[in-house]
Amino acid sequence: MRHIALEIPAVNGDKAALTELEVIAEDGSLLTKDTWEVAYVSSEVNLDKGNYAENVIDGNFGTRWEIQKTAKSECIIIDLGEIQSIKGIRLHQGNVKNGSIKQLNVYGRPQFFLSK
Repeated sequence: MRHIALEIPAVNGDKAALTELEVIAEDGSLLTKDTWEVAYVSSEVNLDKGNYAENVIDGNFGTRWEIQKTAKSECIIIDLGEIQSIKGIRLHQGNVKNGSIKQLNVYGRPQFFLSK
């Protein structure tokens, strides 16, 4: 797979955050993030506090991508830079006062996702 989409249709509380995405290779090791980039993000909030979508892949558990509770799903698509065989993923939620991810859908594709 080359692209991973994380769709967040529901949060508990007012907001939620992801601090880091890790992708596990078939041999159990973590894929390097050197060529990864954010291909799409539905929204970013609290940018004045540095809560950018790119924080999900920066390797720093002290940064985060923060989302607000809305009527629509939030989404982030990560481009792994090339097609990779993977065994799984690990997501780390940020410590956000009054909020957490309630539901998460994960999608993977060998090519780009088509937006609605």
